[in-house]
Amino acid sequence: MIRYSLLKSSKPISLYEIESLNKEFGFNLPEDFCHFYLLNNGGEIEGNRNIFVDEDEDEYIIKYFAPIKYVYFDSQYTLEKLWKTFVVKKKLIPPTYIPFCLEGSGFPICYNINNRHIFFANIEHFDKGEDMLEPIAFSLEDFINGMKTEDEVYG
Repeated sequence: MIRYSLLKSSKPISLYEIESLNKEFGFNLPEDFCHFYLLNNGGEIEGNRNIFVDEDEDEYIIKYFAPIKYVYFDSQYTLEKLWKTFVVKKKLIPPTYIPFCLEGSGFPICYNINNRHIFFANIEHFDKGEDMLEPIAFSLEDFINGMKTEDEVYG
């Protein structure tokens, strides 16, 4: 169970937007991913929880979770725009990975539809192909519940 909600979420979406995304991507989005987006259409985790620290003590500062279809602020990327940019146009990320949030460097955090793990797309190493995708969490739930504040990480 995800313990945190998102703030600064965009306009809520319905199953219609999810079905449209399924058609655009060419596969059905996993149930946990859909459920998360139906509850929170992107945004920032409450309580200034914007740092994820993985098992190797690597830190990922999260800018925001990309919304589906509707933006909260003008310069925000939607999930569709991240997909078109990194998967379709630049072909940097394989189509079994959904870029759904941005790390502080501007690199995407991705959800793998096959194993439902969360990966950091280290675009600096795009020449490594799929090896540039670094596993950071076993599930969307682990990723979100593992977010920490600066005080929790550095205090």
